Amino acid sequence: MADVRLIDANELTDTIEHIDWYHISLQGTLAKGAISQLHTPLYKADDIYRAIENAPTVNAVAPPCKIGDYVWAIRNRNGTIQPERGVVSEMYFTSDMQLRIVVKYIARGEWGKTVFATDKEAYAAIAERKTKNETESNA
Repeated sequence: MADVRLIDANELTDTIEHIDWYHISLQGTLAKGAISQLHTPLYKADDIYRAIENAPTVNAVAPPCKIGDYVWAIRNRNGTIQPERGVVSEMYFTSDMQLRIVVKYIARGEWGKTVFATDKEAYAAIAERKTKNETESNA
């Protein structure tokens, strides 16, 4: 997953609030290079980019995957536990704020417990579960 930096939009707005937005002739979002299209350049483009780069970040959780990503999920099919590759179709937080990931037609669960980025991670988790179950049954 690409690195994402989430910024506090309110703080950013406060930082560059003295820009007279009525003089901006842009439609949609500000894009690099598009700032030169200002009717009255009140603020240099480099200053705006610097303000964005220096804006305070917010406390947020970056998800380990996104909807549409292919992942591996542990599935119990007729008593056989095996990893299966599928597409993430939904993500949500439970009432106790645990992220649940739904792998379409395969499973739903937590990242690193039931859902993984690679098949190697999924097989390792299955092996770890088997070892843990064998240890508990022998005790």
